[in-house]
Amino acid sequence: MKGSQMPLTDAIKDYATKKLSSLEKIIHAPAYLHVEMGKPSRHHKGGPEEFVTEITLDANGHMYYIESFGGDLYASIDTAALELAESVKQGRGKRHTLVRKGRMMLKGLMRRGA
Repeated sequence: MKGSQMPLTDAIKDYATKKLSSLEKIIHAPAYLHVEMGKPSRHHKGGPEEFVTEITLDANGHMYYIESFGGDLYASIDTAALELAESVKQGRGKRHTLVRKGRMMLKGLMRRGA
């Protein structure tokens, strides 16, 4: 975890770890996770979307990148974690469908040949 334009407190790190730990249920292989949280730049004084959370995940040979903006850092973390989980689930569903189709084709070929 890395802080951008601001220091990360233990409370923020613990919160992000707790939110991202739910990915362990979805990903059953070793993965690389990089989280960067903070303010987009120093020259902006404020605004409706003052904080950003960027998450990069490399798991099962697939790269996922999520960027989430919000007025609150905790809300930004929540949104990014939810979007990442949905992306991983969606990609996993596509891979399972392709494998299933391949098995069905192979089974059909074997039945015709026998």
